[in-house]
Amino acid sequence: MKVAIYSGSIPSTVFIENLISGLAEQDIEVQVFGRNLSSTYYSQKNINLFPTPQNRYFLACFVLIQIVQLFFTYPIRLIKLIRYYSSFSKNSFYGHLDWWGMVLPVVNNLPDIFHIQWAKSLNQWFFLKELFNIKIFLSLRGTHITCSPLADQNLAKDYKSLFPRVDKFHAVSNSLKNIVVRYGAQKEDVKVIYSAINPNNIKPFVKNNWELKDKLNFISVGRFHWIKGYEYSLMAIKFLLEHDYNVHYTIISNNLPNEEILYQIEDLSIKKNINILYNCPQPEVYEKMRKADCLILPSIEEGIANVVLESMAIGLPIISSDCGGMKEVISHNHNGFLYKNRDYKDLITKIIQFIQTESNQIKYIVNNGRQNIEKHHDLVLQSRKMINFYHN
Repeated sequence: MKVAIYSGSIPSTVFIENLISGLAEQDIEVQVFGRNLSSTYYSQKNINLFPTPQNRYFLACFVLIQIVQLFFTYPIRLIKLIRYYSSFSKNSFYGHLDWWGMVLPVVNNLPDIFHIQWAKSLNQWFFLKELFNIKIFLSLRGTHITCSPLADQNLAKDYKSLFPRVDKFHAVSNSLKNIVVRYGAQKEDVKVIYSAINPNNIKPFVKNNWELKDKLNFISVGRFHWIKGYEYSLMAIKFLLEHDYNVHYTIISNNLPNEEILYQIEDLSIKKNINILYNCPQPEVYEKMRKADCLILPSIEEGIANVVLESMAIGLPIISSDCGGMKEVISHNHNGFLYKNRDYKDLITKIIQFIQTESNQIKYIVNNGRQNIEKHHDLVLQSRKMINFYHN
């Protein structure tokens, strides 16, 4: 079985990289397509990379080579592709060179299953099913499902048109499964398979000390976007500082903070207690998490946040909003702390509860989190479930 994993970029997010490695470990031939962002190497021989160059000159050469290859090996495919491309309207979102650079390597190496990781790109790839009868799998993750179709009526229209014709859906939480049904997906076509983490990446950063010191270090990891809810965690930090708690808050993101966040930090007069880190290598992120006292996830909406799973594996206590699928991962006072979504006062209550919790109880909560990872978010378990799903 050949399974293509498409997210648009190589390398991709931690979730997708874990999926690629996990499938390869189970002897699935994995094809990885997307824009080549940096040098990527996989040790497994059954992972085949088909990167598209970003440089315009190299991209033009790449497209020419791919067309020649397709012409001599699969001319019928090329004819179908040309006819399909000629049907585009002048106002189509497809760019000429970019489109050919994106689709040609896939058509030259057609998989059995094309597994799309971001719902917004479904419309770009549905021709694989229509022209070549390739099975389309779609992962349901994040803002592409929860928010984007609410703000973009054309996207919502595309979802309602295409979702009933998608072969199968993979949801990372039951909350996302319930949402996608509203756009025409059949419940029986949606399989919930929880996100997983690679324990080998976590082992060097395991935390073993939960004694709180005078200075309390809180951390959040996630991009700057309104859906991540940083306004609530910043207001909570302000309250704690006003009530003589010695706290420091680090936010690690892959993008720069927006004006609203910077203004709020300045307006609350908490700049000295806030540290914003940008584009840190993953090992550095894990090390910062290991040294922190607690992770705060203030998100307004999540499928299941990978950083929470990573925190559980590291042994970092978690305070999370009860948004989306987080209630499926965290049980309050058992393996973490949950507060009411968008309620910064409840977040303050849970932070103070965490601070007042004895270290032995924190250790109990952390150990329950680790057991939850082993039981429900193991990479091998996820890979096997995904493969069974593919075979079905």
